[in-house]
Amino acid sequence: MLHLADISISFGKKQIIDALSFHLATGDIGCLLGPSGCGKTTLLRAIAGFIPLQSGTINIQGECVSSQQVHVDVTERKVGVVFQDFALFPHLSVAQNITFGLHELNAADQHARLMTLLALTQLTDLAEQYPHQLSGGQQQRVAIARALAPKPEILLLDEPFSALDPALRESLALDIKHILKHEGVTALLITHDQTEAFTIADKIAVMCAGQIEQYASAYDLYHEPQTYFVANFVGEGRFIDGNVQVSPNHTPLMHTALGSFEVSEKPALSDYEKQVRLLVRPDDFVDDDASPHQVTVIGRAFRGAHILYTLLVPSSREEVLCLLPSHHDYQVGTVIGIRLELEHVIYF
Repeated sequence: MLHLADISISFGKKQIIDALSFHLATGDIGCLLGPSGCGKTTLLRAIAGFIPLQSGTINIQGECVSSQQVHVDVTERKVGVVFQDFALFPHLSVAQNITFGLHELNAADQHARLMTLLALTQLTDLAEQYPHQLSGGQQQRVAIARALAPKPEILLLDEPFSALDPALRESLALDIKHILKHEGVTALLITHDQTEAFTIADKIAVMCAGQIEQYASAYDLYHEPQTYFVANFVGEGRFIDGNVQVSPNHTPLMHTALGSFEVSEKPALSDYEKQVRLLVRPDDFVDDDASPHQVTVIGRAFRGAHILYTLLVPSSREEVLCLLPSHHDYQVGTVIGIRLELEHVIYF
């Protein structure tokens, strides 16, 4: 449905997007995830047609809509956009907002489409209300319905949940995913919030400095990050120092302050000691009083069923995060035994 090939965008002398390529399959929900300033909003605006390309091409359903020679107008791209601030018309009712872009349909078809979308977004009883009479979540549903009304080939969602209460975001994200899948629409979300990305997207492109670091499922980004940036950005991991020792006819071993681990990939040089950084996540730890690895609790954050502890490893002075069931309830200053159980040994 969407194919970006080697696109570059600059504002003056500042390069925002640099030779970036990306694709999105028909019916998939994709996500551009990254910190502020990484270029994800610029990329979304280029796909919508608001920004011209410096180089490269953007194709929608096999048709070039942006290149150095071609720039199809925003209104001709069959791309819907849901903005961060909803951008509803305050003087129009919910029903009028949703049908605003359906002027090419006759009255009967407009009404049928409206009824379908009101039911799908659970807004049937609010059809005659005005935006100021709605909650933030209801306003966002109206914005989604309005964007879906003309049946766009691609729906772009620009930080759609950022103006909402955090408690509402995940439930609304699940609802929006259901709506998009029901309509069979291809969608691209941009966000800096990992929970939103994990909840709604089929595949996620992690961006940094105008480049895509990795494009994969949420599971693969978390458990098999391909770059140091992705490993550091996704999840709540910390890194500890290690060295990989290789000897002939033996499995390479990584030695750290929290134990030694087999390494499946052999370093390029044999008989060599390789300095590495090992990724450890809070859920990689097991509470074990008998463990030789004794650590000190230096911070704690209660999360209901679990507590996220910050632990100091005395031998290396490294800090790690550890998620344990809350019935343990260790206080700051307590020395506890832990064991590191890694299903995926990720190091850089």
